[in-house]
Amino acid sequence: SAIHLSDSALAEVKGESIIHGNHVVGGTSPSSVYLKDGARFTLGGKAKISNESGKNGSGVFINGAEFTMSGNAEISGNSTTSSGGGVHIEGTGGKFNMTGGTVSGNTAVSGGGVYIASGCEFNMSGGSVKDNKAVHTSSTQCKGGGVFLAGKFNMSGGIISGNEAKKSDTEYGDGGGVYTESIGAELKMSGGARIVPSADKKSGKNDVYINADKLIYITGELTGTEKVACITPKTYLAGTELVKWMGSGNMPSGYAGRFDLTSNGGIWELLLRSDNKTFILNQPSAVIDGDNGGTWAQLKNAVETAVDN
Repeated sequence: SAIHLSDSALAEVKGESIIHGNHVVGGTSPSSVYLKDGARFTLGGKAKISNESGKNGSGVFINGAEFTMSGNAEISGNSTTSSGGGVHIEGTGGKFNMTGGTVSGNTAVSGGGVYIASGCEFNMSGGSVKDNKAVHTSSTQCKGGGVFLAGKFNMSGGIISGNEAKKSDTEYGDGGGVYTESIGAELKMSGGARIVPSADKKSGKNDVYINADKLIYITGELTGTEKVACITPKTYLAGTELVKWMGSGNMPSGYAGRFDLTSNGGIWELLLRSDNKTFILNQPSAVIDGDNGGTWAQLKNAVETAVDN
């Protein structure tokens, strides 16, 4: 590793420093920045970690340590054939705090931008995670183009955009924007947090994949008026809980319009449950417009003029 910190060591890199192109392929420190055992590291200013290739977390590997990213810092163009192309977080107490900067153009099998293992935490209040990819031919492994989440993700600001999970040129994996694992994942959103839906609202293109029994928890007011996420449920099933309001009182009005559902699921909508706090999946009744001519009008006319025998 270019930087290896352990045993509660503290370091900061800022200004216009560049950690570039180490191409680490072995050893016990498989990343440009390797943090463990309570170490703390800050990447700020215009500092940059780029063009690394190797094991988990080619850019930054966090093992029971804490990493903070701020200013206009950048983690870009890193790749791994495993997890966490840009940042990989594991180990008890592993934490990534992002107040600014950009994680972009990184590639992995899962967690192209950021990989968060169970028991770890990603706190994002600013900056961006954009244009990262999870790439693998198997949909069971191609997960989380922007973020793979098996721990806690507290998103109170910042933008996640343009990320993809891709199996091939024409096929997509799960969770282009964020993938929530079935065990341990907890996604919380508030403030100016945005996981920007793709124009075609396609699964695998910057969407949020919600696994069984997982939800998006809204822990405070969502500022602005833009869409904040496009959701792909593991299963399109009426009554499935997807979004839950954790603030005081009822779900604020208009919040259903802040979320989209991916287009490949058919015609579904978010419906506010009777508790006034939870959005669930609902399939609206189909309406046949007999005044619009064509086949539907013929069907409507045939039903209305039918005689029971």
